[in-house]
Amino acid sequence: GLETDTRWHLPEHATLRLGKGGVGDVTFSPDGKRLYADSSVGIWKYDAHTGKELDLIPRNPEYDSYKLNPYAEIYLCLRPDNTVQVRNLIDNSVNVTLKGDFSGLYRIAFSPDGHTFADANEMGIRIWDLTTGEQKTTFVALTDRIHTLEFNADGTMLASVGSGGIFGILRLWDVASATSIKVLSEYVQHIDRLIFSLDGNTLVSATHYSITFWDIASGEKETIRTPPSYRMALSGDGKTLITGGWKGMFLWDFDTQMIRGELSGHKDGIGSITISPDGSTMASSYADELFLWDFESGARKMAIPGHTQGVFSMALSPDGNTLATGNKDEIHLVNPKTSEYKGMLYVDDWYYNTSLAFSPDGNILASKSGEWILLWDIERSLHIATLKDFGEERLSRSNLDSALTYSPDGRFLVSAYDRFTAIHLWAAGRIPAAAFVGHTDGVRTIDISFDGKTLASGSNDNTVKLWDVATRKNTATFNGHSDQVYSVVFNNDASILASGGKDKTIILWDVVTEEPIHLLTGHTDTVNCLAFSKDGGTLVSSGGWYDSTIRLWDVTSGEQKKILKGHTSGVRDILFVHDGSTLISGSGDGTVLFWDVTPFIDTIETTAKLAEDVNRQATKLFPNYPNPFNPETWIPYQLASATDVKVHIYSFDGRLVRTLELGHQQAGVYQSRNKAAYWNGKNEFGERVASGIYYYTLFAGKFTATRRMVILK
Repeated sequence: GLETDTRWHLPEHATLRLGKGGVGDVTFSPDGKRLYADSSVGIWKYDAHTGKELDLIPRNPEYDSYKLNPYAEIYLCLRPDNTVQVRNLIDNSVNVTLKGDFSGLYRIAFSPDGHTFADANEMGIRIWDLTTGEQKTTFVALTDRIHTLEFNADGTMLASVGSGGIFGILRLWDVASATSIKVLSEYVQHIDRLIFSLDGNTLVSATHYSITFWDIASGEKETIRTPPSYRMALSGDGKTLITGGWKGMFLWDFDTQMIRGELSGHKDGIGSITISPDGSTMASSYADELFLWDFESGARKMAIPGHTQGVFSMALSPDGNTLATGNKDEIHLVNPKTSEYKGMLYVDDWYYNTSLAFSPDGNILASKSGEWILLWDIERSLHIATLKDFGEERLSRSNLDSALTYSPDGRFLVSAYDRFTAIHLWAAGRIPAAAFVGHTDGVRTIDISFDGKTLASGSNDNTVKLWDVATRKNTATFNGHSDQVYSVVFNNDASILASGGKDKTIILWDVVTEEPIHLLTGHTDTVNCLAFSKDGGTLVSSGGWYDSTIRLWDVTSGEQKKILKGHTSGVRDILFVHDGSTLISGSGDGTVLFWDVTPFIDTIETTAKLAEDVNRQATKLFPNYPNPFNPETWIPYQLASATDVKVHIYSFDGRLVRTLELGHQQAGVYQSRNKAAYWNGKNEFGERVASGIYYYTLFAGKFTATRRMVILK
């Protein structure tokens, strides 16, 4: 499940973390008391005997990669300037900095002495002293482009695999003299891992479907066909070889080269294998799984909970009591008010839940899972229907990006797919009813207006379209993006539409005039998701894989108000809780963060008095449009009951500029240009007012509300 975390190094302005991120490499401390797990949010420190969390070293999103040293309590991290810091796992202090030009921490190996480190680049292999930070020597790699390295047990020999064309070269090096001493083969393919026997006489190489035992002295080899084996480890006594892949882990007798046991339990594969220094315990990991095993009996001792795979989508129930998060294979349900874990909906292996939507009554959750749309009864946690085909179109598993939304009255479910140009409308949430046709490439994103009358869509054809839901006609097309559109969202009264996408920009559109209001720039990667604050004055955006930031924008001025940093991978989805005080974000790093955004969101709409017979949710003052404007603007509003209405216009310093007497009006929505309050930008004397910030106040019986607007000249 999604574990709740409020203790371990939460980002600034975050109040809660759900999940501990996907887990990668794991290693034991030299005394065997602690287990370190490198995850997408940082390095978790566990008690190796109880599995209890001891600490978290948070990951810096600006650092490209981290690497645990399996032989010492230190780790490496690659800095933006391509230098590598050696840090202490006890207190996270910097021991030393390696001042070479590092392109990554992928083609590396640690010597068993714990103090020596090898890395490969285009020039060859470099040996580093992890205590002093000095480069000790360089091996010239001849024609090899090295991609795999491994030291022998005493650190005197280094094995490398480098590609020299179609085939790879398996080479042995003498560390002291920095010379090549033997080529075991010039014709190896796809070697993922190397490991030496304790006596140094045998080298084992693993590929996806075989392992090979190489006799170092003679160069002879024995290749054994195996299940996928892309991870390996050797027991402390050297008698047992452990291999792991997507079909599980296998224990080999090193001398006889025969399988003597199998460990099962990981559902997808093996990311890392390590054995405690005393040889009694083995740890294995993959993504959301971290297991400890009794090495002698092969029994699983415990599963350390809380690690999570990437979050692809989220949805909040209408009552605000259930947050659904879409992960790989699973949908997790959490009460966002209490942080209580409510359960999990299991979809299927290798299915990504790329879109979620609650029905307006909160009883049904729709999910785009794998090939199809699945419908779930939330109360019973039961799968009740599968939508497979829309007419003659078969929904495809290849649609990795998709969108779902319900109409406000619950009569329709609307779906879109990045491989289909049409948008599908399902009557009663499950019966193919109609299609919106007009895009020339796949549709990635959709949103529906608060009154259910207008649908917005964003497409791979770089356009944004508006549709009349009743007629299915395309009513407007917005051209402004230079690449695929990933997100569209209406503000609360559908007077403004925001769109963002692959071109890293956001455009605010005036829905009535069909003109752009603002172009917002600042993201350094794709814009994945957009959400308006409850009062409509703030737009929130989230960045893609290389831009894990969340940005808050002032809708009126178009200025960036705040950047929230804390995720370490692209933020796939964002939403507000219903009172608008908390923003929730779900990321590819496998975590969900709750942010207190009250310091950054201006509550422009304020209610002074409200009669008992007036519905607070129905009597509203909406943002004017266009805004900013010159020379005229319209001020929309909504009335719960018949009453006398007027609007006051004030200057920035509070002087009354103009009064708009609207008379006695019936209950209803006054939004269109022939119904909304109209101001021509003049004062009571018919004079044009100066540019700047103005305020307008709606008086509707005992209801008053104020908003801000801007005149630009």
